[in-house]
Amino acid sequence: MKFIRLFLLFAFVAVFRLIGLVLNLLSPRATARHLPDTLRLYRRTPDGTEFLWFYEIGEQLFVDAGMLGKNATRASFAIEHWPAIKEHIRVMREKGFEEIATDAMQFLQITYHIRGDFAEKDELDKRNALLDKLDEFLALTGQGYWVDASSGSGTMELGFEVVDFDIAETTLREQLKGSEYDNFLTITPNQPQLEGDDKEIVYLPA
Repeated sequence: MKFIRLFLLFAFVAVFRLIGLVLNLLSPRATARHLPDTLRLYRRTPDGTEFLWFYEIGEQLFVDAGMLGKNATRASFAIEHWPAIKEHIRVMREKGFEEIATDAMQFLQITYHIRGDFAEKDELDKRNALLDKLDEFLALTGQGYWVDASSGSGTMELGFEVVDFDIAETTLREQLKGSEYDNFLTITPNQPQLEGDDKEIVYLPA
């Protein structure tokens, strides 16, 4: 009887594992993606830096094209057009577009005053809303992306990796001017906060 119960137990475990495997295979998350991460390509010209961003959302492929710091022209394509997009990427690489190495990106930090030593809930909510706003703006203008945020010692900071600090600073100041977020203290090329500093730090998920 004990042997039968053990046999049935192992049988049930095997069945559940099989069901889990089938569900994972059928899950959209398990579907092979052509662009699991945004592909960011740039080409420097006498008139400025051109950019091409390629990314995938659901069953759509998107291509953003423009000049660094200016709103991109955005086009979308059904997922089945991936072979044509892939060929377009190859041609653009041949024409001089290339990715910028992570260590060649420039860090930009926006600092705000907070009431206490560390940001309170309403201040964090405001910061998070601003992060969404600026991350979208930097993406639409081909400039970069959010990498970290911190608070402590009476200030809170938002950190971004950008292609060109001077262009990003100018366009971000314009974006913040006259808004509820224009009371920042500084926009500087500070390096990210290191572990051990007197800060509560939030990093961009890997």
